[in-house]
Amino acid sequence: MTQALTFSISHQTTYRYSDPVNLAYNEAKLLPRSFEHPLVSQHCKDVTLRIDPEPQDKQQRTDSFGNQVTYFSYVSSHDHMDVRSLSIVTRTPHVSKEDVAHYLRQHLKQPWQDAARHYPEPKIKQFVLNSQLVPFLPSLQAYARVSFEKHRGLFDALFDLMTRIFDDFTFKPGVTTVTTPLDEVARSMTGVCQDYSHFMIACVRSMGLACRYVSGYLETLPPPGEEKLQGVDASHAWVSVFIPGFGWLDFDPTNNLLPLEQHITVAWGRDYADVAPLKGVVYSNGTHDLQVAVDMARQDTP
Repeated sequence: MTQALTFSISHQTTYRYSDPVNLAYNEAKLLPRSFEHPLVSQHCKDVTLRIDPEPQDKQQRTDSFGNQVTYFSYVSSHDHMDVRSLSIVTRTPHVSKEDVAHYLRQHLKQPWQDAARHYPEPKIKQFVLNSQLVPFLPSLQAYARVSFEKHRGLFDALFDLMTRIFDDFTFKPGVTTVTTPLDEVARSMTGVCQDYSHFMIACVRSMGLACRYVSGYLETLPPPGEEKLQGVDASHAWVSVFIPGFGWLDFDPTNNLLPLEQHITVAWGRDYADVAPLKGVVYSNGTHDLQVAVDMARQDTP
């Protein structure tokens, strides 16, 4: 039996500048998506984006991937910038955690080579090609081939690849940054969810399959008997593979699981560069201090 979960999510990013910033252009991708899917549905019921100080220009648009983008700029002096998104999101799984792998094995039996031949649409094909942060690496194709044996079922190959990445990687914050090259990550097999995801995307694409980067949040629970601390949650990343005749299927290599009700999707793209929560250009001679606080809490669901 499955049950919908409703979450309240706060994502706050604060910059404090050592010298005043007189001109700045920024772009935020912090508004969760709504969608229907065979395995899980997501509905963003309410969302607000608070920006302090108030920008002189603020516009909303949808990018080519369907993500909600907020553009805002400053043309006056300011010594800080605080961006906070507040949202209420419901995730409704249609298959239980215990049954999802069995369900997918029953419905996704086609050999992986067959899937690789069915990408006629440019919107899908773009996720097979190299991207800014995910180049083709022969070493990762060799790594992937161990899972993608000839005539092996597509789901089994992908699940095996995810499990191998989970087993072979060491999760260690602070070792990599958003600019760490993928080949360096591949040599060290160390990093965070962004690195796990870029690694798996490169492996899947090297087999001729479409794979995209997904950004969002993952509910974290405190140890039994302890209260959950405020601001200690974090944004998360995982991957999604296009299955002909089925659609996109999510895999979380950092946690070795198939995302269902506890993952909240915000945006997707070819890699992290397409979905960065906040990026921009500032004109200043000084430095800055950055603080990020994320809270994700369950709400009562009727």
